[in-house]
Amino acid sequence: MKDWNMRWSDSFAIGVERIDHQHQYFVNMFNIIRDKIEAGCGTETLRHAIQEMYYYVFFHFYSEENLMRESGYRGMADQQRSHKGFLDEFTRRISSWDGNPASLQPLLEYLFRWFINHIADDDVAIGAHLKRS
Repeated sequence: MKDWNMRWSDSFAIGVERIDHQHQYFVNMFNIIRDKIEAGCGTETLRHAIQEMYYYVFFHFYSEENLMRESGYRGMADQQRSHKGFLDEFTRRISSWDGNPASLQPLLEYLFRWFINHIADDDVAIGAHLKRS
């Protein structure tokens, strides 16, 4: 399995403590799932960890969208579409998982790349807006 060790970097910070803290927690959850795979945990343990991450991401998006709504962020509709697309794809990947820990590699890759790209492409703009508000 490829080494998908995600480390928090200050380059991920958008300057909004609430969101940065949630992003750090996502990184921790990602690494917990990776560790469980490497430790040989069973299907149910992995499924619960992945579902916990899914629910956490749902909470995070809801929290982020509340901040956008409260501050009048004009890019909110685009962010909501991005969030929905991510959740839909995450759901599809979870639903189609065959229970084999090795087959989680594409899910980890998807989560890793989406996280990095979403912060760089979308969340930085939210951070700038919220700091001005």
